[in-house]
Amino acid sequence: SKASVIQLVLMSVVGIFIGLITAIGEEIGWRGYLVPATLERVGIKKALNILLYFGVGMALAYSYIRSVYAGNSRMVFCSGFLFMIIPVGMIYGIITIKTKSIWPAIFLHAAHNTFDQLIFGTVTVANNKMFFVSETGIFTIIFAWIVAVFLYKKCND
Repeated sequence: SKASVIQLVLMSVVGIFIGLITAIGEEIGWRGYLVPATLERVGIKKALNILLYFGVGMALAYSYIRSVYAGNSRMVFCSGFLFMIIPVGMIYGIITIKTKSIWPAIFLHAAHNTFDQLIFGTVTVANNKMFFVSETGIFTIIFAWIVAVFLYKKCND
């Protein structure tokens, strides 16, 4: 219905605006400091690989911390979150390198959090739908990996 579409648009705009506040803090550290510092020392190919391995470690820690608040089992949440956050971190890193700015990563991070947590998480909470489209959903994970692999290959061409 028209009211639902308006509500979805408003939730998206407000959610992204609020998400910018938290994303700025994370992205200043990750893409504002870590990516350029690594890139400067080892070049793009090694930097992407180092950041991938570093991202795996951080994703493990972050997924466990986030799982404390998850309604489903920790193992399912940790696995899904881990396989989602690794390619998403690579996407943010590659976009930061290519644009030489953290702002695209900040906006993507805010949009990702808004749609995966606020919108998809809310509409898929019942009947195990969250395993398909949400922050730990299989379709979200597959899409993130496709985009990350594509961008990674483009950086290494």
